[in-house]
Amino acid sequence: MSGDGGATTATEYYVYLVPAGHQVNPRNEGENHACFTGDHLKSLKLEWRGSRLLEIHYEEARIHHFQNIWENREVSNFQYVVELRLAPSSADVGLPLKDQVWQ
Repeated sequence: MSGDGGATTATEYYVYLVPAGHQVNPRNEGENHACFTGDHLKSLKLEWRGSRLLEIHYEEARIHHFQNIWENREVSNFQYVVELRLAPSSADVGLPLKDQVWQ
């Protein structure tokens, strides 16, 4: 999902996981919150590596929020856990060039 990023960027991106058949309602916090939030994303790609592993691939990103697990009361009472992994395409630098600070 994407939305208005406010004054500093045009677009902010959100990754939500929800039980099958449910819809995301970003205004209803509770258990329904984004697992990943970021902007200045370049080459964003989500890839399921199995039923319980989601990789978030990107070339560049400013990541504001990330959590590496997802679980929900409605899916086996929190017993079904999905792992999320960040997968930058470069092991050296994942920040956008304008945000890199070299000392």
